[in-house]
Amino acid sequence: MVIDLGAGYGTELAPQWRLSLGSAITLVNGNHMQSNFGVTPEQSVRSGHAVYQPGSGVRDARLITALNYVFDSRTTMTLVMSAVSLLGDAKDSPPARSNNWMDGILAINRCF
Repeated sequence: MVIDLGAGYGTELAPQWRLSLGSAITLVNGNHMQSNFGVTPEQSVRSGHAVYQPGSGVRDARLITALNYVFDSRTTMTLVMSAVSLLGDAKDSPPARSNNWMDGILAINRCF
């Protein structure tokens, strides 16, 4: 089970430009957490990581910024930047390489 909870705000900067800001958290159950962040005894032997059995709870928190540009009624461009931080048992997971990161997407949408 995965539940995303978030809120955002969007505003028009100019006739063709729109800016959106938001934040979100992800809640997960123990099965999801174990599949993505846990270390079974077998995996421990192969990887050298300690056995780790995380519980359910908050997996991460995100801050999101999106900028949209409308070329015409059928074409838009979107730039999205996200800052993500692992929390709770996910943050303490031995295989987690980084607890904080940023990612981005640049997309062009064309309706046919």
